[in-house]
Amino acid sequence: MIAVVRHVGGRYRLEAPPGQVRAESEGWLETPRISPSGRWLAYIDHSDDGSGGAVELLDLQEGTRQSLTGGWRDLQGLAWSSNNEIWFTGAKAEGPRALFSVSMRGKLRPILAGPESLTILDLSANGQALICQEHSSRAVIARGATGDPTQVEGVDPKLLGLSANGSWAAVLSPGGAPGGKVYRVQIGQGAEPIGQAELAAPSPDGSSVALASPQGSGWRLSIWSRGGARALPVPDFSGLRQIAWAPDGSALFLSGIAGAGGFRVWRLGTDGSGLKAVCPEGISPDLPFLVSPDGKWLLVQAGPLLTRFSLEDAQSLPRSVPGISPGEHLMGWGKDSGHVLVTGPRLPFLAATLDLSDGSRQAAFPMAAYGHAGALIDAALSAQEGEAYAIGCREVHSRLFLVNGLR
Repeated sequence: MIAVVRHVGGRYRLEAPPGQVRAESEGWLETPRISPSGRWLAYIDHSDDGSGGAVELLDLQEGTRQSLTGGWRDLQGLAWSSNNEIWFTGAKAEGPRALFSVSMRGKLRPILAGPESLTILDLSANGQALICQEHSSRAVIARGATGDPTQVEGVDPKLLGLSANGSWAAVLSPGGAPGGKVYRVQIGQGAEPIGQAELAAPSPDGSSVALASPQGSGWRLSIWSRGGARALPVPDFSGLRQIAWAPDGSALFLSGIAGAGGFRVWRLGTDGSGLKAVCPEGISPDLPFLVSPDGKWLLVQAGPLLTRFSLEDAQSLPRSVPGISPGEHLMGWGKDSGHVLVTGPRLPFLAATLDLSDGSRQAAFPMAAYGHAGALIDAALSAQEGEAYAIGCREVHSRLFLVNGLR
């Protein structure tokens, strides 16, 4: 039998065999592995849409499903042993991923740990384990409308947002719960903490920051300003991926799931009222979406597809936009609502201007380099027609081991 994971209508599906849906998730599913006997299927369900999740076990004969581990902070990699144990790599709390096994009754035992995160890739019948050891580092590099690019200080910082005038960035320093500590970083100067969150977006006038953090099975939204933080009453929201402001500051745009159904982009008033879907169900941006400067339409990127939705006429058909390449990042707007800035994910980091009418492009400017040839861009944002920018970079160092004698 073959097991596959598909992304359909904004949700991940586990099918075994292909075409027969066995499980769905509001987050994402990975590493389906069938037991040596062929009766059982184990997989990881990242129900919170992050790296955390649980090892799940499915009885292919009875159709029953159970969680073997409960929620862990970080899970990645899974394999079956010859004695029907499930070996996986994860971290229940803070710290690097280690190797564990869990029985089909949920009995857990540790096997191997180290100073850096481990990922199990495969396990032979005689107990040889193929394991990857990883170390990653992040950096945020920003340039204001004037001056040279500078690297933002901090431990493993993650770029969340850039102000409209390009003078400061919202940066996450991971750690703690939920998400991490968000800082308002004045480019080339100092930083001030503004709250615990996982997502953040500066307002158009730069006076406020919208913050989002997981809370129970949903999310908590608030708006920070110098006078303090104001919570927004929101409906049952889950799977939140991005927040952005309307150009006039009157509303927030959110990509996620509200109530039943799949992913889409929503509009919410800054007083927490008037929640409204602005695109069809199943639209799941995996990279930042943009609201046009005139507030008339929404530009959504999902993989290699770039689509424009009208925010004024809900009956109008979405329009596909040519010219985007797989892996490219939308950075921000160019000289008008007809042009956007994009960049590729790898070195050299070069920004280009994309004409939305015909997909043509022109080179715009080179951006500061970080790390080695394997460095990737996690996020790239621009302001002031590209005069200011910020890029979040990630570099992963991996070593592959064949480990004998594990039990």
